[in-house]
Amino acid sequence: MLARKVTNTTFTLSLLKISVNDERFWPMEINIRKQKSKLDSFLRDGMYVQLKSGCFSYIQDPKVSGR
Repeated sequence: MLARKVTNTTFTLSLLKISVNDERFWPMEINIRKQKSKLDSFLRDGMYVQLKSGCFSYIQDPKVSGR
């Protein structure tokens, strides 16, 4: 949770989920409230997503050619 105090007012930002929803990658979602161990792993090791078969990365195909 992030908080910032600005002239007697505190704003709070809560992260609820992290998700991947893209036609090139298999969908993935981490619900922060229910999967805290996955969040810890993500923060420690990074988040790995799997590219679907037949798709190129954005570096190789930035305009999604052929789909």
